[in-house]
Amino acid sequence: MEIIELKEEEAYRISDPTDIVQVTLIEGAVEIFGQELLLKKLYEFPPHKPFSLFCWVQSKLKIKYKTKEDQPGYIFNEEELNYHKMMHDFLKINHVLESQRQMSFQQTDKIGPRLLVLGSHSCGKNTLCKTLINYSLVYGWKPIYVDIDPDNQQSEYPHSIRAEVQTCVKEQMQKNRVTYYFGYQYKDIVRDISKRMLFDRLTEELSVQVDRKLQADLERAKEQKVQMLNQLGKVKDQKLCELIYMKSQEDKDEKEIYASGIFVNCPNFLGLHNQIMEQIKFLIEKFKITMVIVIDKPDIYRDLDKIQDIIVYKMEKLKGVVDSYNLKELESLNYTSFQSSQSIPENQLELYQMQVREDKQIMFEKTKSTNIVKLTIAVLHLKKTQLEESNTELNSKLILQAPLAFLAYVDNFDKDKGYLIQIPNDNCRQTLQNNVCIIGR
Repeated sequence: MEIIELKEEEAYRISDPTDIVQVTLIEGAVEIFGQELLLKKLYEFPPHKPFSLFCWVQSKLKIKYKTKEDQPGYIFNEEELNYHKMMHDFLKINHVLESQRQMSFQQTDKIGPRLLVLGSHSCGKNTLCKTLINYSLVYGWKPIYVDIDPDNQQSEYPHSIRAEVQTCVKEQMQKNRVTYYFGYQYKDIVRDISKRMLFDRLTEELSVQVDRKLQADLERAKEQKVQMLNQLGKVKDQKLCELIYMKSQEDKDEKEIYASGIFVNCPNFLGLHNQIMEQIKFLIEKFKITMVIVIDKPDIYRDLDKIQDIIVYKMEKLKGVVDSYNLKELESLNYTSFQSSQSIPENQLELYQMQVREDKQIMFEKTKSTNIVKLTIAVLHLKKTQLEESNTELNSKLILQAPLAFLAYVDNFDKDKGYLIQIPNDNCRQTLQNNVCIIGR
């Protein structure tokens, strides 16, 4: 155990703990990813997840390591990492977003800020998104987080893209998540045009779902406003009616989704500059982006800064924040295991390989290949979803809307054995018990 005393606007870094690290705030004010720690409360951080604690005022921490092998953390050297400037940049960006949210909230006629985050590999995109989202949650906003980085190894479902409404700081596995399985690394998009078409198709579909959610919430807010103004109809002063309505909205613990806006976390774009710009402009159009943050990509910043009606903000690489996990670290994470109570006969499973036609329609062709690890695959339980070979448009809709929650691959598959399946947490348990599929060889 060690007692750490931090000066105003200092940060303390723990790089790679091999076991759980316990942190207690004794005095002062300390935050992690924009979430403030409570005084005298014990926090436990999982192994193999580097993190940094930042204080705005002089603070004192108690830190306890479970194993003696763990190296103690260290206080950032401000000249080397410039953590102080980074945190102030976060506050400036949050101030701009907050102003846009308030404007949208008061006018009740348009969607809040739509933020796109670009950057190189391990530049701090996840840290920026987490911090800004947590800042917004403190004020009661409910932004939508969109992760279209298939290489984001901090995601519960690797090689997938997803969107979810953020409603609670502590809640990590959201119940209202929309996830589309892509199945490749982003670098594969550069090498194969069909994979690029597939990625664009899934991204476009995700943007449509996000926009529908925002528009539906906006229309609901408009209806509520009309109903309340009608109830205040006896008040002759129209401006007074508006003030009473706005006061009632400000007193809410949680604000509207439409005014909260969206955060879009992008992959590390690869390829020729013109190709990258084409991909970025595609995302800006589909998600109707109003603000772009470019981290460690000066050439992209220069070109984006020429686009009108979009705010573009440049940041340096966020050194010393959170690096991507490597494979060993991922394998060491703790998961809950359970034995599925559902019996699925082997002859009721079929294997489909994902294909994309030139007209961007998604097709799934049956395959008997045994080298399934290298394929992009969707396993469908035939009792739940049927594919019609002659109707590719219907197949596309079925796959994109299919309730495929989990895919388990078993080497040396034996249909007579019982298998344990690892899941991220208990929230998935019932869903997987109803939808689990196993493939193997």
